[in-house]
Amino acid sequence: MISRKDKIYDYVKLHTKEMIDTHSLENSGSDALSIALDLKLDRTNVSRELNTLWKEGRLIKLQGRPTLYLDCEALKTEYPNHYIPLTVSAGSSLLDFIQKPQKTQKRELPFHKTALDAIIGSAGSLKNETAQVLAAISYPSGGLPVLLVGSAGVGKRKFAESLFLYSQETGVFDENARFIIINCQDYAHSEERLMLQLLGHTKTSAPGARSAKGLLDAANKGIVYFDGLHKLPSKSIDLVIDLLKNNAYTRVGENRPRPLEAVIMASVRDNLDADFMDTLRSNFPIAVSLPDFYRRSSQEKIEMILDLVTREAYSIHKNIRLDKSVLTAFALPHYPRNESQLRSEIQSACSKAFVEPKNQDACFLTITFDHLSDFVLSAANTCPDDNHAFIRTLALYKNNSIICESNGHCDALDFYKELPLSSDESTSDGAAGSDSPSADARPSLLIVCHGHATASDMQAYTAAQAAQAHVLTAAIDYTGEASLNSLLLQICDAARRLNRGAGVLILADMEPITGLEASVQRRLEIPCRILPSVTLAFLMDCIDKCASGLSLDQFASPGVASLPPRKELSQEEFINHLVNDILSRTLLYVNPKKATDVLLYSLNTILDQLGMQYSQEIAVKYLSHGVHMLERIIKNVPLPYYQLRQFTNTNHQLMDTIAQSLNVASDTFGVSIPSSEIAYLAEIFLAERP
Repeated sequence: MISRKDKIYDYVKLHTKEMIDTHSLENSGSDALSIALDLKLDRTNVSRELNTLWKEGRLIKLQGRPTLYLDCEALKTEYPNHYIPLTVSAGSSLLDFIQKPQKTQKRELPFHKTALDAIIGSAGSLKNETAQVLAAISYPSGGLPVLLVGSAGVGKRKFAESLFLYSQETGVFDENARFIIINCQDYAHSEERLMLQLLGHTKTSAPGARSAKGLLDAANKGIVYFDGLHKLPSKSIDLVIDLLKNNAYTRVGENRPRPLEAVIMASVRDNLDADFMDTLRSNFPIAVSLPDFYRRSSQEKIEMILDLVTREAYSIHKNIRLDKSVLTAFALPHYPRNESQLRSEIQSACSKAFVEPKNQDACFLTITFDHLSDFVLSAANTCPDDNHAFIRTLALYKNNSIICESNGHCDALDFYKELPLSSDESTSDGAAGSDSPSADARPSLLIVCHGHATASDMQAYTAAQAAQAHVLTAAIDYTGEASLNSLLLQICDAARRLNRGAGVLILADMEPITGLEASVQRRLEIPCRILPSVTLAFLMDCIDKCASGLSLDQFASPGVASLPPRKELSQEEFINHLVNDILSRTLLYVNPKKATDVLLYSLNTILDQLGMQYSQEIAVKYLSHGVHMLERIIKNVPLPYYQLRQFTNTNHQLMDTIAQSLNVASDTFGVSIPSSEIAYLAEIFLAERP
């Protein structure tokens, strides 16, 4: 006799196939009440059996009112190359996972708290210019005209638009006001067309004409921006000047003057005829000049480069990694087209890196000197003074490897934005290091490992512990592309910056790095040691020992510090250390012990199915992300994952494996884990695969 559970499953399976055949899957499924009525069963029992089938992975659940169910096997048979989530959250649709993506509007950029933050140098080299333009925009009775002067590509339009948006945020402009751009090159040979579009016209302006508002009206008391005013013919320039003089305009075919309610802004090159510039300046009360890229301070150059790289990472939905030497190379040339040319160079380097097979499935797109153009590379030998000044500024940021994340975040960019002074003008005492230890001085740690991100990842995952212990750490990733001499210079430079008087402990993974100790000690005038065979657990142990006050000599004494040769922590000791000393400090709603126990079961299940070996490195990544994932879901703020559909369809088998293993976690904490969070977990295993 067929069981009640199987009867209910057959019902859902049949109805799922009908919905697939009739293309009616959107917001459709079988609910407990309908099944109870059709099969003449108790609704409570039906609901219980549906939940059991869902936990077994045989049904998928569409959350909402009512909760709907579909057969997982039928869907996977129909859509074999797509990821089918076990739970579709309320407000989402199953079609998001099984339909081809539609073209979407460009995403809003998340980089800046206010629009003013988009102007690099608004509190530095452009402080006066920014204040002048903001004052002109907010001037009583509709603002004052503004002229922006600068070389090609310095960012005149971006500067103007950012100040418009900031003025909207602060209430100077209404939220319905617009920033209208007139590309003057388009009207270089069409005076009449500009007049009609700018002023507007009536029905009587020409035979068969219709009445139409002009761009001055369309701005809705915002800004009309003439991009490249000097490219207009002389009569069109006279039209703009008359507009400024009269502060009024008349539509074509009309006699009644209308008040000018939009702010007029215009941009011109900085190398125009002096008489022409005098004419413009006499009619634009506010005229400001924007500097070329090469005239910017080192700090602002760094911000501009990192801002552009971060935007590129956001645009291509891929994390981008570059080291300081590559960043320095981007900063040295005198770009004839300034920021626009710099942007092109960065995009060119990213495209070259992107097509390399090793970067296709990697979590990071790594930019190296191999990807830079000859134009960028040649500048390294022509600007030695700039190079040294730039390196001094760059040394303030302790990590050699810089990561610009696909979500629009960059730690290094945040660091330089928060520096109170340009590094060209001053450097902090703390950044320079010290040869004499203070009373509470403790060794700093420098991690040096083979690989594109091994050392950086170790440092990132212990950053919270190191900060809590007041231990400075830095990382160098050695890919083998640079010479050993270059690596030696990197290590010495980093060690000098890290030293606070108690010396630097250099943690390396293997030869040839571990064999550099004698060379490092000869070059440095500070205490240092190189210890081999670094692991993540070993690094965490070293942070604890530095915090406890051990000196470098004690680290080198096996009887005191118990350092290499060293027995690795057992799994139980490692998990306890992770839970008690790190995770417990960052969680509010989730019990870290309970969460790690459940997630450890999930991790072992995944590793078994993937045929991968357990390691403390992969454990700390999975458990750290997992417990914070549960915390986010409980707080109802899960992470989004851009291009989720593309990722899930490419890695649907791995996504299925992880989703099934997390059923216990879902049950234990009473949550549904969205596909976006599962995608981030999947990246951990993709990165560990050979």
